[in-house]
Amino acid sequence: MAEEPTDIPESPTPAARRPPPRPGRGVTAIAACLGVAAAVPLAVAAAPPPPSPVRVEDGAVVVPIDGGEAVVDPATLAVAARPDSGGRITLSDAAKQDLGDPDALTIGPGGARWSYPDRGFDASATAEQGRLSIEVRATAGGDDPDSTLTWPVTGTDPAASAVRFPRGEGLSVPLDDDFFTSEDAGLAGADIAMSSGLTLPFWGTAIGGLGASYTVGDDGIGTLLRFVSDTGRLSNEAEHTFSARSGTLKYAVTFALTGPEPTAAAADYRALLTERGQLGSLKAKIANNPEVGKLIGAFHAYTWGSGRRAAAVERMRELGIDRMWLGYDADGAP
Repeated sequence: MAEEPTDIPESPTPAARRPPPRPGRGVTAIAACLGVAAAVPLAVAAAPPPPSPVRVEDGAVVVPIDGGEAVVDPATLAVAARPDSGGRITLSDAAKQDLGDPDALTIGPGGARWSYPDRGFDASATAEQGRLSIEVRATAGGDDPDSTLTWPVTGTDPAASAVRFPRGEGLSVPLDDDFFTSEDAGLAGADIAMSSGLTLPFWGTAIGGLGASYTVGDDGIGTLLRFVSDTGRLSNEAEHTFSARSGTLKYAVTFALTGPEPTAAAADYRALLTERGQLGSLKAKIANNPEVGKLIGAFHAYTWGSGRRAAAVERMRELGIDRMWLGYDADGAP
């Protein structure tokens, strides 16, 4: 739409003389005046921005989400949910570090904002497509250029029963299983890099008849997912390192209520990518790189041992396989 005029010429004084109108200019002049006259009321009647859906309640930040409301404690970053079905569940315990007293909390059209002057952090809580989105950003005023934040802390609700995370083909692990809480499973006490140890940067929990999904922004770079079993029961802690050198000064996490199904967190992550316009298609990839089209109908396999040698590839060709994606882990002897 054309930009509305901001400077309206003043009407000429009586002493001013106008040149006689040329044929055909009268209608144009009248139309222009009408356009100016019509534009003025539109500018005056411009609607104010819609109020923020986020509100403050007893010092907590309340954000509407699909299936209920999320309640954030700015002093500790603890997050709870009040489902539409009733009750209250814990989505995250407080951050493990002492954040110090938060600065003044403000509410604007984009959500709630506050800061932690002692740690040099700015924080915000917003509603994003039915989810709670919390962003913590390290500022130049931080004392430690490589400080950490251990949060969210999940799986601590008494009704939590399983953690789901995309390792390999995906795992759903009971939180109170004797094997998985033991050293034999190799899970308790493990730190998994979300950018490389997980297929995708999210995890989920089953909480009673509901579920919760947690997604980390920037592909999880700079963030570890830790498995804790101090009490003989698994829980999770995400630890993010703020580093200017690594470009990880911003840490964003989305929280969503889901169903209890093992794939609910994965479905929520896919939906989030779709809503953000980040879910690509094979057609788009082929348009960017026509060579990708050769993979349609191709086999997909991982090999090891002698399967990594040229003779194995030649044998596949003899068997009539002309298109195949082969992958293997390099170990110094490819």
